[in-house]
Amino acid sequence: FLAITCNAFAQFKYVPKNISDAPKWAQTMYEDGANLYEVEGQRAAYFRSHPYQKDIHERNFQHWITQVGRLVDERGQIRSEDYWESRRAARGGSAIWEPIGPMETYNLGDEGGFPVSWQCNAYCMDACEDNSNIVVAGIEGGELFKSTDKGLTWTAVTEDLPVSTPTAVRIAPSDCNTIYFVANGSLYRTVNGGTSWSDVYSVSGNIYEVEVHPTNPNTLLICGGNGVWKSTDGGDSFTSIYSEPCWDVKYHPTNSSIVYLLKTNSSANKCEFFKSVDGGDSFTLQTNGWYSPAVVNEAEDIGAKIGLSAAAPDQVYVALLGASKTDDNGWISVYKSTNAGVNWTNPSGQDGGPYDATTQPNLASINPNGTGFHQGFYNFAVGVSQSDASRLWVGCLSLNLSTDGGANFERIGGYSVGPNSIGWIHPDVQDIVTVGNDVWVTTDGGINYSSDDLATHESRKYGIYNSTFWGYNQGWNQDIMVGGRYHNGNTGYFENYPEGDHLRLGGAESPTGYVNPLLERKVYFSDITDHYLPENFGDPKVNTGNMGLYPTEGYWTSESSEVE
Repeated sequence: FLAITCNAFAQFKYVPKNISDAPKWAQTMYEDGANLYEVEGQRAAYFRSHPYQKDIHERNFQHWITQVGRLVDERGQIRSEDYWESRRAARGGSAIWEPIGPMETYNLGDEGGFPVSWQCNAYCMDACEDNSNIVVAGIEGGELFKSTDKGLTWTAVTEDLPVSTPTAVRIAPSDCNTIYFVANGSLYRTVNGGTSWSDVYSVSGNIYEVEVHPTNPNTLLICGGNGVWKSTDGGDSFTSIYSEPCWDVKYHPTNSSIVYLLKTNSSANKCEFFKSVDGGDSFTLQTNGWYSPAVVNEAEDIGAKIGLSAAAPDQVYVALLGASKTDDNGWISVYKSTNAGVNWTNPSGQDGGPYDATTQPNLASINPNGTGFHQGFYNFAVGVSQSDASRLWVGCLSLNLSTDGGANFERIGGYSVGPNSIGWIHPDVQDIVTVGNDVWVTTDGGINYSSDDLATHESRKYGIYNSTFWGYNQGWNQDIMVGGRYHNGNTGYFENYPEGDHLRLGGAESPTGYVNPLLERKVYFSDITDHYLPENFGDPKVNTGNMGLYPTEGYWTSESSEVE
């Protein structure tokens, strides 16, 4: 582990600090200069003698191959963008491509057709506090997208940059034209709303948060796996404040001299809360009523997030991931302060398990009773209503709501939702942004917007074209396309449909989707019913009997064949 530099970790959204217990293939993957073919060989050998498990290392692998696959040479070595550009130039140029979709994804069901967020993994987003019509989002498939009409339409603003997977983005609250984002180990800045960008700083390791001063767009803080840094010159240079892993950093809603920070204490196996009263130049540990593990040597800190509201400026929420003792499964609790982080209470009255789906739910695991897997910091977000400070959302695999300041939670979206489900919230929450009356939730499927504290919501991602196809097929004599996608199941398009509008057909993450070349519109999928695509957009599909045998395909093996 000590031989692995943190620059390698910048290729992933989140890597556990201690990977000494990870399988050999995962440790190889995290090394600088990792060879894709070597990792694939070690991984295949490992799963021949171990049951398949979708843990954080497997999630990182599936993400990694989508990022580096296009950069791999014939020997499996990952080459730079400049290397491939020089090879294209030597061949006399390159083809010009343009995106054709999916630009929008519609549900096809009894409710009729309407847009749903089953299209693209939106890692991070932000909305301008000075003009809430301006929003930006970083997409797993590669680009930073921008909207000037509150998410109704989106345009890529980084197509000329060699970026993939922006993991943190922030619009300066006082200047909507100044935007910072992190991708590929670099901090990028624009001062003209995204027309042009500057690669201003090389960052080390994963960056989890970019925070910009409320009134000075040139002052910012960034935090991540290697600590927290402050810049006063727009990111051209930084001063290191701490070098230990830091999960989140936030300015006080109304007092820019106060800054909050969440930092790991590796010896105590817990996250700690720090407060600055000099704008982030120095911090002081706050311990009064703060969380302490029940059993230190059994405890684990795997992430934390801060939630704030202008409706109660001195109130602070902190959601904690990890374990307080043996048998805790990813979720600790929410802590709350009403005096700017000086004193703390646990509104639920309990750290970690035993969990109960109703009275003490596990917000991180797939099942509210605490059973099943969780994905730690990979899917984690906190948001607070800006009009009702007792209304708090915590997003993990599912979206959870508290209306009483964190004492009680219920699932309203994602997996295992309760009776008050708000419907059509994709599992795996990536970010929650609250600005004024607007609430934004980004997930592995896209972006949802609400103007009434998520009493109602709608999908807003038209124009974000970064679907990741693991299976794909198209027609011969008619323009028809189908495919199975990472995170978002199967999709279909027929030439009679509006340009860029695709259908959500169901399924999960199978590399599937086949078109009969003679009976076009007849399509096959290994994980859902075979059927004829509707001839006209909005018509019902016609189900048919499934084939008795499907081609070789595999989720974890990344295999996809075809039907002839």
